[in-house]
Amino acid sequence: MRPSCVNTGHFDVEIDVKRLSENTVEKVTIKPQVAGFWLKNRHRTILLAEGPLVSLGVTVQVELWTHLDKYPTGVNVLPKKLDEALAEAHLGKVNVKLTKLTEKQAQYLGHVP
Repeated sequence: MRPSCVNTGHFDVEIDVKRLSENTVEKVTIKPQVAGFWLKNRHRTILLAEGPLVSLGVTVQVELWTHLDKYPTGVNVLPKKLDEALAEAHLGKVNVKLTKLTEKQAQYLGHVP
């Protein structure tokens, strides 16, 4: 089995998913967002996810692994800052800059700055 591959952005351009699909004899869903591809050249590969889910998924895995003490076994709500940091990183690639809420704006929205 070849190493797993991922598209890390909001698009399927890092890995040409269309071409991958066109050269696939069989596609097997391993679990949601994880697919195994049997290619015409008899190679196999695994696509871990497509689009933005990978970036968030990797970010979450790093957070969980590096802060085991903060997340007991079970269902946890992850910090909103992870999603915000990811969005900011992707928006920078298209020359978009996020601004921070002022304290007054944050209070109006019910957020603590």
